[in-house]
Amino acid sequence: MSRRSATIGAMSLGARRHRGGARGHATENPQGGRRPSGVVDATSSAWQLVVNYAKQETLEPLKGLGRYLIFAVAAGVLGTAAALFWILAVLRVLQDETGSTFHGHLSWLPYMITIVVALMIAGVTGWRILRGEASRGGESLPAERS
Repeated sequence: MSRRSATIGAMSLGARRHRGGARGHATENPQGGRRPSGVVDATSSAWQLVVNYAKQETLEPLKGLGRYLIFAVAAGVLGTAAALFWILAVLRVLQDETGSTFHGHLSWLPYMITIVVALMIAGVTGWRILRGEASRGGESLPAERS
């Protein structure tokens, strides 16, 4: 243990011993001066207030956000799976239900049409996501009702 950490440990031990005293009594300062014990109490109480405020403003909202995050991830996964099945359905319809239109040298055309449809769906989805947030005024989560 270094000399500095030993000094800091002794300072915190000394501060703990003198906290129980009455307000206004002086305690020894490690630099040799004297300071009132009320300063120690006020400092520790202010630090505790800052720590509690930081927990309240960061950890508690994150806990509430977890529920939204779970549903958003589930909706994303299910929506993506649904879109994939719809795209496969378009491909199968173009291959099976169009008769002899896409046979021979045009057999690649159902794949090209399916890719274009998929890109159009992705483009419209991205456009609505970006446009939707701007039209709501930048608010991404619904406001909580009291």
